[in-house]
Amino acid sequence: MRSMASRYALSLLIALPTSALLQAQVGTSLEYNGPQAISAVNTETGGEGYPWLSGDGLRMYYAGRVAPDIRILYTERMDLSSAWSTPIDPLPLESGETSGAWLSADELTIWFTTASNQVRRAQRMSTADPFGAAVTLAITGASGTLRCPSLTPNETEMILWRTNACITLQRTGQDSYSYVGPLDVLGTSNTTTCRLSADGLYAYFSASYNNVQRPHRMHRASLGEAFTDLEYLSGADFDPAYKWLQPHVNDDATVLMVVRSVSLWPDNDIYETRGSTAAGIGALWADVPVIGPVPTNDMLTIRLPKTHGLVNLRLFDSLGNEVLRTRVNDNMPVDVSVLASGSYLAEIQSAGSRHVSRVVIAH
Repeated sequence: MRSMASRYALSLLIALPTSALLQAQVGTSLEYNGPQAISAVNTETGGEGYPWLSGDGLRMYYAGRVAPDIRILYTERMDLSSAWSTPIDPLPLESGETSGAWLSADELTIWFTTASNQVRRAQRMSTADPFGAAVTLAITGASGTLRCPSLTPNETEMILWRTNACITLQRTGQDSYSYVGPLDVLGTSNTTTCRLSADGLYAYFSASYNNVQRPHRMHRASLGEAFTDLEYLSGADFDPAYKWLQPHVNDDATVLMVVRSVSLWPDNDIYETRGSTAAGIGALWADVPVIGPVPTNDMLTIRLPKTHGLVNLRLFDSLGNEVLRTRVNDNMPVDVSVLASGSYLAEIQSAGSRHVSRVVIAH
């Protein structure tokens, strides 16, 4: 199991101090252990983020500070109950900052980003080897701060963080991708970097729900389709004093890695959330109200979870002025013909729940 760490030597081996665990607060009926800090990787001042978790949940690539740079690091464990190994640098030929690792299913190809906003790809002969020299991908139509690539299994679609939102790109050649458009995150607010599931059918990211920034996911029936079916990871363990960012899961979604953050990179720590069965995490995914696009007839549609009846809907303009207040039911159309075209903040409130989305009205 520890073949990669033992079969090649790197000049940089890092022993990291221990962090305290966040104690679980939920019952055992869901077989869910709550988010717990990973003591083997979290430093007191360095900051960690962008976790990528292998399909079996036993290997993780993440970004951590190795003075003076942020570097991609690798750690592994024998089984889900074992401790993570001392992290090592899997990209010894790459200088400067590396972050946002994404790996192919066989873990022989790695994509990552650099401080100069390049998207690069490196390969290796076996998982026991370090990665070789990387090549820079040509990214057409997308500039700015580029971070955290995520690819479908056939590598034809890439999701990338650009400055303040996720975008989608389409492959145009072996080493080239072209900008398609922003990733539709179904009206969620405060979204962060996106990670795909191994099959490319789920998109995981963080967004605000009930004033807590926590893991969300969207689903689609097949590659190439738009994502729908927005859900958030419920449970009382996501302390609202923190932001819970950059989630990624193993193949059967029983293990989830998430970054606990305050505001600055040095504050970031990686936490693990695990259920002993698929239902352990699966039972905690809950539907999120989605405000649909405005069709040509100037009617706004809303999709609500089945647990909701009538809810309060309010729309606010860019200055924070309330411009509409009404009660709506699932798929009940709302007439917005009197409102000017533009971006609005929509608030949906029901008993014990408050959801805020961004909606664009275009007449």
